[in-house]
Amino acid sequence: MTHDAFWELIGLLDGVIDEDGADLLQARLASLSTEVVEGFATNLADKVRALARLPIEGVPVPDASDMGGQALSALGDSLENLLYAIVAAGRANYSAAIEEPSSIEDGDWDGGEAELLVDAVATVLWSRACLDWYEDFDPFLADLPADPRWYETARGSAWKSAPRRGRYCSPLSNSSITRVPHPVCVGR
Repeated sequence: MTHDAFWELIGLLDGVIDEDGADLLQARLASLSTEVVEGFATNLADKVRALARLPIEGVPVPDASDMGGQALSALGDSLENLLYAIVAAGRANYSAAIEEPSSIEDGDWDGGEAELLVDAVATVLWSRACLDWYEDFDPFLADLPADPRWYETARGSAWKSAPRRGRYCSPLSNSSITRVPHPVCVGR
């Protein structure tokens, strides 16, 4: 997948990840080929990895979803949510953050539902290709140098609904209640 195609799909979010945008993105990804879905996941992970390398850990960042609230320190889940919110904000905002990391402190990032981006991608990735976001793509768990700070903070309720290898699921379902093995994954 090209960078332009990735950003075109991110454009479906209109600059912020929320339930409507996540549903729209998930439906669009589900209509695409396995290769395109994998390409999207790779691009998303690469973009978040690039942001994770910036010197922004711990900086105070306002959260647009908490009107008038105190800025949060970008640590643990807050940092992860911020990174996904920056990608969801679109190409221009992402590029500005990469070029000038200090601008992130002044941004109005809506990280309140950033986990929905991961959930949408992970669900389609699982249903289309039987790939596990956490093991195969997650920039905080896959392919990063061993760094204990990423493992000390347990994820909040946010990523828990994404399908995982070893769980039973049905196509486009992230419910662990469904006890039917995914047909794509049988035998893998």
